Parts: sequence; structure tokens; C-alpha cells
Amino acid sequence: MNLVEIVKSKEELENILLSTKVIFESKDELLQFFEMLLKYGYKESAISYFEELILNNDYDIIEGFNSLLR
Repeated sequence: MNLVEIVKSKEELENILLSTKVIFESKDELLQFFEMLLKYGYKESAISYFEELILNNDYDIIEGFNSLLR
């Protein structure tokens, strides 16, 4: 099941972040995750995840993430 289909509130997102290892099957799912973080006020967490991508040289996702921050 897609994470976006599961998470319907800030509390549900918090529960998943604290208790579950999240694995993304596509870049689109990862961007949706970033969008959820921003939507529910987790901008700092989104930036931290983004920094990890940069450190791991995953530059393919950077363009989509930048558009979410606008």
C-alpha cells in the first residue's frame, strides 16, 4: 500500500515516522513523502532527509524536491 494512501493526518505521519521503516519504490513516492512532511509542518525533517540524499549523491530527486519548497 502507498504511504500517501495510508497517511491522512499529522498524527498518522508521526506514528509511521516513529515506528516504521519506510521504503520507497519510486522517486514519485519519495516526492510524495516530502510533500507530506511539508504539508504537516515537518520542514526541518524534510530538509534533513534531503541532505541525506545529497550526501548519498542521489541528485535525481533534487529537482523535484526544490519545486516542493516553493
